[in-house]
Amino acid sequence: MSKPKKNYALFAAVNDYAHISKLKGCVNDAKRVTNYLTKAAKEQGNEFHCVALHNDKATKQNITQHILKHLGQATEEDICLFYFSGHGGQETTHPAFKNHESDGKIEVIACYDSNLKDSGSFLADKEIRYLIRKLYDKTQSDIITVFDCCHSGGNTRSTKLAQRRLMDDADGRKWEDFVFAKEVTQAMVENATALEEVLPQGRHLQMAACEDKQVAWEVAGGGVFSTNFISLLRQTKGDISYQDLINLMRLRIGYRYKQTPQVYATGDKNLVHRSFLGGITEHQKHIANIGYDQKRRTWALDMGAIHGIRKDNPKLEINLLDSDGNVKERASITNVLPDSTHLTFSADDLVTELVYKAAISGVIVSPLGLYAYGDEEGVATFKEFFQKNSKEVEGLELVEFQQSADYLIHSQGDYYSVQSSRNDLAVVKDYMGRDSDALKKLAAGLKHIGQWVFVKDLDNPDTNIRPNPPIDLEIYRKNAEGEVLVNISNNVGEMKFADVPPENNLMDAPSGEMRICLKNNSNQSYYCALLYLSQDFAVIPNLLEGGTEELLPNKQIWVQGGQAIPYSLESFIRQFNWEEETHYLQLIMSTQPFDVSRLSQESLPLPDASDTRGTSKGVSFGKRKAANLTDWCTHLVELRMTNPYFKLKEDQ
Repeated sequence: MSKPKKNYALFAAVNDYAHISKLKGCVNDAKRVTNYLTKAAKEQGNEFHCVALHNDKATKQNITQHILKHLGQATEEDICLFYFSGHGGQETTHPAFKNHESDGKIEVIACYDSNLKDSGSFLADKEIRYLIRKLYDKTQSDIITVFDCCHSGGNTRSTKLAQRRLMDDADGRKWEDFVFAKEVTQAMVENATALEEVLPQGRHLQMAACEDKQVAWEVAGGGVFSTNFISLLRQTKGDISYQDLINLMRLRIGYRYKQTPQVYATGDKNLVHRSFLGGITEHQKHIANIGYDQKRRTWALDMGAIHGIRKDNPKLEINLLDSDGNVKERASITNVLPDSTHLTFSADDLVTELVYKAAISGVIVSPLGLYAYGDEEGVATFKEFFQKNSKEVEGLELVEFQQSADYLIHSQGDYYSVQSSRNDLAVVKDYMGRDSDALKKLAAGLKHIGQWVFVKDLDNPDTNIRPNPPIDLEIYRKNAEGEVLVNISNNVGEMKFADVPPENNLMDAPSGEMRICLKNNSNQSYYCALLYLSQDFAVIPNLLEGGTEELLPNKQIWVQGGQAIPYSLESFIRQFNWEEETHYLQLIMSTQPFDVSRLSQESLPLPDASDTRGTSKGVSFGKRKAANLTDWCTHLVELRMTNPYFKLKEDQ
């Protein structure tokens, strides 16, 4: 029998503020969430240690102390939850943070004793960041934060349809008013290239009711976010990932209230795929969710054009599943948006309050072309497997001529080698064996490569966004004098190494550092995601905080807060005498929020190299018509790292 899990929760909620406008439904929301989670934990045989700070108990000092002391009781195997419901707002950023806040504002939550005349009485996002890091360093536990409040200025809320935000922005505070002032000095922040250097984030997952520019709505005395939050947890019995939970809440409330729930993970991108306050669910790229969009009165899938859904794809199937996982009905597509797809069904017994699972197949329109050659018996075995296992080879295609192939499959002895069609060199570790299980692993690896190619080639040929792209991607490379802007010509940037060890040094790799900046030179805001596609076929979608970040007109965002991003030459590039190493940055831009977590994938094992260098190299972390309301586009930049030890063969 598995050991019961311990959950430590802190609920802070304020209706009756001492110095600012009062609210109505926040305490009730906190109680509803508390009651649901307490009951759910008991039913599962888990421990739920909860502290509730309501109204005058939810002072800044009390909240701060309980984050560190109550939640601080957790251990590495436990889960910590901090839930806040109340006013949210902004204050003028302290001058020390001016290089780290493009809009000149920092977000705050209003504690019971917060006062617009005393900015230090608010709990600022930088302070929460500091507290979470302290909590994580102490406990090493999974930390979940949930904020049902807004993060922008505005007016007070009415009794029917209300906003959880402050009437006015607060003025900037003195440095000594920050809870971390004694540990982190103003000079440390001013001299830091990236905020992470002085205020590092602890590993955690954050869920928020809306974007930082939006308001969090309340209807009939209850928060729209918290109401749907509890409803979906009850429907799914908690067996839902954080990402799916947010996706479904976006479908339910995003367009109706102009409120877009957010989720992002820091320190471990897989946190978003874990089930709520529980274990980890298998991240299945082609299992999606279908919910009912109340405003548009249509069923909606939480995948869209950015994930490969196309209305004109004859191979695409979206099948609604019943509670046993069996196909109930195939859906018909009526409209494809960047992040969701509208569907219709012939069945009349679907319940609009429920959430359904969907199985997706045939997403990749252009299959990966493969040419098999080498040992005749091995080639025949591979082709026979291809003919008899259509499901395992979905998205793959055998081609007749080598010139038509994307990749080559070389059969030799008891193994298969996956090779580049450009130079016949292996791109991943060889696949050993010719039996059915071995061939299934080979097919899975090839489909993995196919998905990587799909993300690399992702494009919207029908976009009306002008200029295209509207966002400039700039890369600054470190050199002896400081930094130099990398020249990107024809979407290719040559990444030179700042440090190149002597050729007889087999222990150290050529290396360098870069910083990446996104600049919006247009007059419209765009939601951006930058994905890193590595040489070993990994896709890392969370280079920007939260995966997707809004970039306002004439503003800029530094990737990973402006931190230096190291890169170095993979050992196999030198070992097998490749001329260069290639990586990609895929920048996706949309006029509406979208989710890129489904595009994430791990790396494949690289070809074996005989030297003994330690860790993996590469990059360590992408009359004209007006743009439609749901328009999107992409911009791909190739990063080439020339092998300084490359030797031209005599026959070349």
